[in-house]
Amino acid sequence: MNDKIVNFGAYQINGNNYFKLRDLAFALNNTPKKFNILWDGNNQTINMVTGQSYSIVGGEMSPVGKDEKTATPTTSTIFLNNRTVGFKVYQIDGNNYFMLRDIGAALDFGVDWDGEKNAVFIDTNKGYTPPE
Repeated sequence: MNDKIVNFGAYQINGNNYFKLRDLAFALNNTPKKFNILWDGNNQTINMVTGQSYSIVGGEMSPVGKDEKTATPTTSTIFLNNRTVGFKVYQIDGNNYFMLRDIGAALDFGVDWDGEKNAVFIDTNKGYTPPE
C-alpha cells in the first residue's frame, strides 16, 4: 500500500479479493482516503463515513490463517455517508469482508493486481480505474 508492504488478512471469493473492512479502515487511517465505521447492532447496519479517522476496536490486521472458511453473504445494510450502497459483502468468522475493488471505486483509490508477484497494490495517491 502506497509502496509499503502491508500484510492484510484477505480471502479470494469468486475470483475477487475480499478484505476485512476494519483492516482497510485501519490501514487507510493516515491517508486522504480515511474513513470511520459506524456499526448499529440494533438495526444491523454498517455506515462508512469518509473523511473521519477510524476508531480502533481491536483485532485489526490479525492474520486469517490458511484454512478454507465458509463465507456467507452479510445480512447487514451497508451505507456510505448515510446512503445505501450495493457492495458485495461476505461474513467470515463474524467479520465483514468487502470486495477491494468496490471500496477502491467508492473511495477513489487505485487498486492494481500483479500476477507475476501475486500481489495487490493499493495507491491512495491515484484514482480508481476499473480493470480491463
